[in-house]
Amino acid sequence: MKKIIALILMIGSCLTLASLPSVQALSCAEPEPAAEELARSSVAFMGQAIAANKEGLTIFQVQTAWKGVAESRIEIYDNGWDPYEPGQTYLVFGGEREGKLRTHLCGRSGLWNASRELAMKDIAIQPIPISSEASRIDPSSSPPSNSNALIPALVAVAGLLAVSIVAIWLIRLRRRKHQ
Repeated sequence: MKKIIALILMIGSCLTLASLPSVQALSCAEPEPAAEELARSSVAFMGQAIAANKEGLTIFQVQTAWKGVAESRIEIYDNGWDPYEPGQTYLVFGGEREGKLRTHLCGRSGLWNASRELAMKDIAIQPIPISSEASRIDPSSSPPSNSNALIPALVAVAGLLAVSIVAIWLIRLRRRKHQ
């Protein structure tokens, strides 16, 4: 009987895990459309990384700005996962988090290329003018948090809980038959 229950639990666990989408540690879903990314960001710009430190702070020379940037230089912290390389040009989306301007963990920020350029042209928003002074950001325009990351974990827990309840019910049913 114990072997049957263990087998049922193992099969149930495998089926639950097999039904989940494939993920990797700190992997991201497909990025949202550029217009949605822009809406949830307090800054959006294309610029060249000119300096980066070990704490993740990067200084950018802004070439084109779409939102929240008024000067030609801006300091922003990376997301801790994708550091910026000085000399490279990036499309950057970010917002205020933990009291600092940071890029979004999962989003459209990345090396400037033809597909990112096309995505920004498709949203048909005109770039904003920038000056040559140090950047000032309004921290009151922070983006909403994204809570969709927990959904796969909650589905897995619910599946394992359901399998456990069925196993306990089968054990009790079996015991009643033998009494």
